[in-house]
Amino acid sequence: MLNLFSRRPQMDVKKIRETFHMDFFSKPEHHWILESRYIKANFEDLFDKLPAKMLLKLMKEKDIIFVPSNGYFSCALNSYNKSIVMIFPELMSLLKSTATNHALAVLLHEIGHIILEHTEKNTEPLNAQVEADMFACELGLGEELESFLHEQDETEEKRVRIAYVTSYLMGELDI
Repeated sequence: MLNLFSRRPQMDVKKIRETFHMDFFSKPEHHWILESRYIKANFEDLFDKLPAKMLLKLMKEKDIIFVPSNGYFSCALNSYNKSIVMIFPELMSLLKSTATNHALAVLLHEIGHIILEHTEKNTEPLNAQVEADMFACELGLGEELESFLHEQDETEEKRVRIAYVTSYLMGELDI
């Protein structure tokens, strides 16, 4: 008999999360994450904040890799279907500290650059920063991001970013 009421298959969110975690933590580039239970737990929390559709995009289209390096906090790079987030010493310290939500906010900001395809779209730098901030806000870490930004050196870019984040948190900014 014909199935007249066929439904589109539902995405199994739990299976997507499990597959993403297994794939992510099995990459040789991520063995450094497994060396610290605190860092691993922070990455698990980070990925639990991302919707399943974004995890699928990161798995299938972006092949995201997190690499420890030297520099100031972090940066995101895209190249040939690879997305690299550099984890610098300051962020590594946050990942190991009790200020883990600051670290998660920074990491969500960097993932925002990747998901929003700032490199591919050649987005103007300040706009890219604000959009990545809004990405972290939408995923629930706006207060942590605002607090993190307040701790940074005073610049015009910082003031603009804080203004957007604060406006978002106060419900004055519609994204």
